[in-house]
Amino acid sequence: MNELFEQGHPGTSPRPARGAQDTRDASYAEIQDSISDAQREYLDLLASVCAHGYETRSGDVIHDLTDKEAALLLGWDRTSVNGRRNELCGGSGSKLRFVKSPAVVTSEKRPCRVTGRLVTAWKVSDQLDLEV
Repeated sequence: MNELFEQGHPGTSPRPARGAQDTRDASYAEIQDSISDAQREYLDLLASVCAHGYETRSGDVIHDLTDKEAALLLGWDRTSVNGRRNELCGGSGSKLRFVKSPAVVTSEKRPCRVTGRLVTAWKVSDQLDLEV
């Protein structure tokens, strides 16, 4: 989706949704009071896994999370994780629209350690300054 903004797709402009704050190049300290508790909990978990890794039952160490892996670690439904991740990626339904610099970005497609299916794994954006 960011590619559309970079290419100057007709009718689009990189700006936050109506009534939202602009979060481009924000630090976590600047936005942490503006995001929901659920978004903060998900973002903190993802930041910790990205920075320190997480050892799976098979002994592999992962540095990103699929929605199902995050759901298992948080004890949430996958759909709840999906919604919070979507909001932090700049998707619809978020109070803050991370248009130019999303807090969460795609890492890679890999087999999920929970389901075994090939899915997208997510990581914290390099643009977001997180202290973990």
